Amino acid sequence: RAHASPWRHAPRLYRGAHRLLGARLGWPPNAAGIPACGADPEGAYHLLKGVFMPWELDGVVDADVLCEGLQALAEHDAAHTEALAGLNDFGQVACLESVRYMRNQLLRDTDWVSMSHSLEIRVPLVDHLLSEALLGLAASGRLGPGKSMLPRTLARGLPDEILNRPKSGFVVPTWRWLRHHPGLDAWKSLPALRHPRMSDGRRWAYTLLSRHPAGKALIRN
Repeated sequence: RAHASPWRHAPRLYRGAHRLLGARLGWPPNAAGIPACGADPEGAYHLLKGVFMPWELDGVVDADVLCEGLQALAEHDAAHTEALAGLNDFGQVACLESVRYMRNQLLRDTDWVSMSHSLEIRVPLVDHLLSEALLGLAASGRLGPGKSMLPRTLARGLPDEILNRPKSGFVVPTWRWLRHHPGLDAWKSLPALRHPRMSDGRRWAYTLLSRHPAGKALIRN
């Protein structure tokens, strides 16, 4: 008779320890999922990009909606299994970034932020053969650290003050809106989201869902 692994309860025990100590020690909320999800690049990717962990969602959304959503996520993951097979860790993460974060969030967010300031941004048209070749070079570590290869492709070199300047960007005042705009206070109805150490990203996700025409039937309040 096969014996159950003595470590089968480790993820649940770790989540319990995280719940008791995580806020005091400053652990990221999603770190509670490391034993269950952190063993492979795809699971680790979910930990990094996920807003809520699956075992937390039953306090946020309806149980039937939760079950249906997790099933859809599992099917989505299964559809990429073949594409990820044979890639090293870098290649798997690059693939996940392209088909999930970049396509479904980053490009969409860039579009609405730029258009709100009367700017139009378009993704360059890149030949798929070139993309595949570059991905292979990056996965094998032959493009150098970070994005250092990009400026070296220019016909005329850039001065050091441009190449080595600190990274800069812009910030959308989402968290200020979340705290002070009367139409964005739905998150305040849930004690868990009112916790002083709660991630603003989680509050924002709940608030957006509550404002969606079909969202109010899906969430707990």
